[in-house]
Amino acid sequence: MALKYNKRYLEKLAKKILDGKATEAEKTFLQEYYRAFDKEPGISGEFSDQQINLLKDEIKASLAVHLDASRQKIVPLYRQTIPRIAAAASIILCLSIGGYFILNRPQPQPIAQNKTNDLAPGGNKAILTLAGGRQISLTDAKLGLLASQGSTVINKTADGEIVYKTHSVPSIGGETYNTITTPRAGKWEVTLPDNSKVWLDACSSIHFPAAFTGTNRTVEITGQAYFEVVHNAAKPFRVTCNGQTVEDIGTHFNINAYPDEPIIKTTLLAGAVKVSNNAYARILKPGQQSIIDQTHRIQVLNDANTGEAIAWKNGLFRFDNAGIAAVMRQVARWYDVDIQYEADIPQRHFSGDISRSVNASKLLEILSYTGVHFKIEAAPDGRQGKKIIVTR
Repeated sequence: MALKYNKRYLEKLAKKILDGKATEAEKTFLQEYYRAFDKEPGISGEFSDQQINLLKDEIKASLAVHLDASRQKIVPLYRQTIPRIAAAASIILCLSIGGYFILNRPQPQPIAQNKTNDLAPGGNKAILTLAGGRQISLTDAKLGLLASQGSTVINKTADGEIVYKTHSVPSIGGETYNTITTPRAGKWEVTLPDNSKVWLDACSSIHFPAAFTGTNRTVEITGQAYFEVVHNAAKPFRVTCNGQTVEDIGTHFNINAYPDEPIIKTTLLAGAVKVSNNAYARILKPGQQSIIDQTHRIQVLNDANTGEAIAWKNGLFRFDNAGIAAVMRQVARWYDVDIQYEADIPQRHFSGDISRSVNASKLLEILSYTGVHFKIEAAPDGRQGKKIIVTR
């Protein structure tokens, strides 16, 4: 990959870092450039070896001070596996256009002129709907017992997880169903009655029995969910969504089935699953991803980007050559914001990681390095900070 750079621009950013005046986006930008030296052994040009080493040392030393002071953690972009502790990772982004680092751009425009228009990131928000229609705000509910459904008790743990426990052998008969729904800017984790775990992303839901009494364990989802299923050969676990059925064979997998996405993606991390619809069926192996488009055919990718598929669960946006429209759909769901394009959708692509814990203005500031600009404005109904306008 070729590398473009501008000496004056780099030195200007390095000086801002040393003076303590650089934004987090600028510090991260130079950090990625510093890493690129090690990836591009053929770099030469207007920098001498001595100048390159000096610049690298200045950037490295300054970044270490700033990152340690803010208790942030750098996570290299080239890692394929993100451990759970990386959920608190800081902003890490390498923005690419046509395969190049573009370092001779003007500095990004400030995003939020009025701080009241900034957008906080999403968090733990969900509603539990019991079989009788009673709704419980899981966000506001106290720890401990939330409700009882037949032989099952529902508890909220100290870390905010919802856990279903069946304390006696459930009677055979009609199953009692519950639903957990996350709004925009919400997420939640639940342990099902069979001890399988499910993570729900924003704008998602899961509809499931309070106790699995039948010959199988079937749940229905909307949106995006990650599953860690407890295998039981005598009672298969099935997930249905948008006409697709995923049957587990001892599995960790992610399903992305948002109605505003053009395809349904099922990504397998461990075990095996059978993905089927009315016309087709495929068995997935770890590292594979099934794609179902509007033709209802099931395509299987052998080398799926599993890190991208589950980045949301680990607290990250991860983009892999993603177009601006795909990026902004994620932004809309996580920040509970409407997206408006001032003209045609810009033809830009993004690659890299950004923490989902930052405010929208910080994320948009980083994205603006590609030349796409953004404004956060009040929505037409007068709400503050509920519309992002994408400009060129």
